[in-house]
Amino acid sequence: MLVCRSVWCREPAASAEFKDITFALELPRGLALPGRVWETGELAWTADLGADERFPRAQAVERAGLHASLCVPLLEGSQFQGAIEFFGHQSFEPDESTRQIHGAIATQITGFMGLLAQRSDLLDKLERLALTDDLTGLDNRRAWEAGLRREHARARRQGTPLSVAMLDLDQFKRYNDEHGHQAGDELLREIAERWSAHLRASDILARYGGEEFALLFPAWPIDAALTVIERLRACMPDEQTCSAGLATFNSSETVEALVRRADDALYEAKEGGRDRIIIAL
Repeated sequence: MLVCRSVWCREPAASAEFKDITFALELPRGLALPGRVWETGELAWTADLGADERFPRAQAVERAGLHASLCVPLLEGSQFQGAIEFFGHQSFEPDESTRQIHGAIATQITGFMGLLAQRSDLLDKLERLALTDDLTGLDNRRAWEAGLRREHARARRQGTPLSVAMLDLDQFKRYNDEHGHQAGDELLREIAERWSAHLRASDILARYGGEEFALLFPAWPIDAALTVIERLRACMPDEQTCSAGLATFNSSETVEALVRRADDALYEAKEGGRDRIIIAL
């Protein structure tokens, strides 16, 4: 379906004024000028809108004092991208000069639309890069903290559980020293891939920094989160181990306090001999 959003037209009594006639209209192929242009890929016009029974916006244009319409396709190569429609207060039939002028306008608009699409794609890519860890492809710390604040607000509002885990690879520096930094990078990538396979789509796993990861479990109590953390520890590659601190939202604490409790539990796990999970009180 082709969606038509609005028409702009000059007020008959004031040549410098414009009036906005706003509507939302879905047009199938062949209906009204935009639908006909979509169907044929060629310019179309109506000399008298009042005489065109297929025109679906008759009341709107009548109130605006419009009588004729010219519609030009917006084409990128041979692909139809949309249509632009021009309205007039007097009946007319476009001559060759009018066709060329409006065709040139359509070409410029299509080029501008292409630039806007490219810019939008570029901004999307930049935003993804800004929120993604280059090495592992996981969310980075900035993205995780944004997700945490969103889910924390939801948990407070709805009274649902929320669990947070901080995980750290044990003896990662020694692994790097023995196998080299490239092997260390590969280990981080493999861990990220293995762990992601055990998580729900709603869970948020991020590389928090260095060999430390952060994991968010929206709407899950601590016992369910604990089961998942055990699975993650069990699937570590190359006989590596990790330590984890786990905390659940107590319904009143701040985001910072929740993370601090999980981080303190991780520190306790590391100090207590590593390769274990400590649940924050």
